[in-house]
Amino acid sequence: MRIAFAFAITAALVVSGPAAQAKKKKAPPIVYSYEYAIPFTCGNDATDRSRALPGDYAVAIDIYSPRGEAHVDQRVLLTFPPGGQLPGYASDVISQTVPVGSGIQVSCDDLRGSAFLYQDPPPATTFVQGLFLLTSLTPVHVFATRTVQGVDGGLSMQTEPIGSTPVVYWGPSPEAKVTICHEPPGNAGNAHTITVGTAAWPAHQAHGDTEGACR
Repeated sequence: MRIAFAFAITAALVVSGPAAQAKKKKAPPIVYSYEYAIPFTCGNDATDRSRALPGDYAVAIDIYSPRGEAHVDQRVLLTFPPGGQLPGYASDVISQTVPVGSGIQVSCDDLRGSAFLYQDPPPATTFVQGLFLLTSLTPVHVFATRTVQGVDGGLSMQTEPIGSTPVVYWGPSPEAKVTICHEPPGNAGNAHTITVGTAAWPAHQAHGDTEGACR
């Protein structure tokens, strides 16, 4: 009986030992996408010093893809207008392909609406503030160059790298994937097959992409 009892204790220790604990470990985190949020101020507004000091403000956002072709989604969230802690205006998502070793730039003219469409258009204004949101399935390099010219003629320019926020999950993919034929906006001759998450598919479909591989 003593031998059987000792064997039972030993077996219990083995079951609850390192091997059993290893089975309980979570799967390693997997990066699903990379998100970048860049605050911006564009234009001249001398009417409210609580937003910005009088002067001309500009920003240029450069996006560079060092590791293969990058498929990026871009969106603008305006906080002024309207200001006053009211919900701002959100643009539609623009999807674009950045070739490997190449870069694109987003300017104040783009952010003020020439490149982004709004379901609920903001009022016409030369001064805007908000966030430029960028999502990529692969890491990219993002830099923001901000320029300010004061009313006294003084000029300030500063470039800063923008860090990403990895969107991670544990275990299997949180959503299904869909294969689509992606046509870069303004470059339909460069259509190619990519795979995106089902949540990203409506934005691609909106600018003319089709489901299934390119033919």
